[in-house]
Amino acid sequence: MTTIEETRDIERSWNEIKSKIKEATKREDEIVEQDEDIKKEEVEEAVHKIKLGKAEEANNITPEMREGMEWSPGQRYALIRALHDRRGFLNAFTQTCPKCPKPKKSQNVPMKPSANSSLGAVPKTSLAKWRSWLQKVGVFYKNFEISSGQVIALLDTGAEISIIGRSGINLLESQGLEVQSPDNVSAFTAAGVTQPVQGMVRIPITINSSTKYLTFWVIPSFQRSSLQHLGYMIDTEGLRTCSEKVSAIKEFSKPHTVAELKRFLVSVSMKELLNTALVPATPDFSQQFFIQTDASDR
Repeated sequence: MTTIEETRDIERSWNEIKSKIKEATKREDEIVEQDEDIKKEEVEEAVHKIKLGKAEEANNITPEMREGMEWSPGQRYALIRALHDRRGFLNAFTQTCPKCPKPKKSQNVPMKPSANSSLGAVPKTSLAKWRSWLQKVGVFYKNFEISSGQVIALLDTGAEISIIGRSGINLLESQGLEVQSPDNVSAFTAAGVTQPVQGMVRIPITINSSTKYLTFWVIPSFQRSSLQHLGYMIDTEGLRTCSEKVSAIKEFSKPHTVAELKRFLVSVSMKELLNTALVPATPDFSQQFFIQTDASDR
């Protein structure tokens, strides 16, 4: 038989063994958790560098462009991408990352949160606010008259092309303006299709009492009444979210493995492809407004 002291020694030894096992298990769990955290940080850092590096390398971001990155996600994704042409430096406005500067709400633009959008608040505002945003990025619409008819066109001093719709060309031709037919010229649209450019015309535009001839490309789908793009519906009433489009973005999980990261980068590449494409849709700019041009070297 064992004595009381021997029993206590056995219990003491067993408790020491259990504490050592528990400590070793805890240390192993900490190592595993730390390893997982390192992997997550590496993935996030890789995505961050790819996004920001591509933007800075391809677009040469200036302080003015950085200021634009402080706009709300709704403004960056919907407004700029829906109303510009293929001007490359605007890619900088679509770079979103947890380690990038957080977007700030504009103090003079009323913002209302949207329950359907994972991209943030969606601007619900007047046409005057739309025009002020357009002026900030050097993109503006000009509603000009030829005889008794009015034509709306997209002007951008930093763009590769300026655009006019086919409906306006019929009026221009009736007024004696010559419309040239370019050979094998096309434009890639946000719908993922390539549309042929139907013509090219030089139109006299008067700005601040100075008349200049600007070259416009004729895009058949320009001046559409509505368009869905990047989870938003853009029409004459403004912007609103499309829940079925946004749900895919909301359900996209953060990549943790190499395979998931590859799938994520494919999605990023597709998003960049859509973001640099032409979106020929306009809100209603029939009311009078002031025009401001972009004087930068871009």
